[in-house]
Amino acid sequence: MSTDHDLHRLRLSDQRTHALAIARMAEDKHADDVVVLEVAELTAIATHFILATARNPRLGASLVTDLVRQIRRDLGLHPRVEGRPGDPWVVLDCMDIVIHVLAPEARQFYQLERLWADAPTIATGAASAPLDADDASVARVD
Repeated sequence: MSTDHDLHRLRLSDQRTHALAIARMAEDKHADDVVVLEVAELTAIATHFILATARNPRLGASLVTDLVRQIRRDLGLHPRVEGRPGDPWVVLDCMDIVIHVLAPEARQFYQLERLWADAPTIATGAASAPLDADDASVARVD
């Protein structure tokens, strides 16, 4: 018999898989410094934050447009976009997963990694590693 806690953990595992898939998408679209923060224990607004840097406004605009399209197609999620593609900071809100696409200056200024320093971080480059059934291959930096 499943408890509520078991159901929550399964859901969180599914969200982690989706977050890693989105991080991979961002890397494939040439985003820099892609980081996945697991924020489920720290806030009720999301289970994961994904931070990605777009080197210039043109890359940022195409990254946002392509991510929205691919997230809808591949994951069946429907992100709400806050900001305009190419702005210094655009947020894609997929309910449990929130993607922040930032210009280098905005990423440095707002320092979201520092703000959410208590959140476990999936190591940079881990999003490129193949996933196995239990995500055992994911290196964590705590």
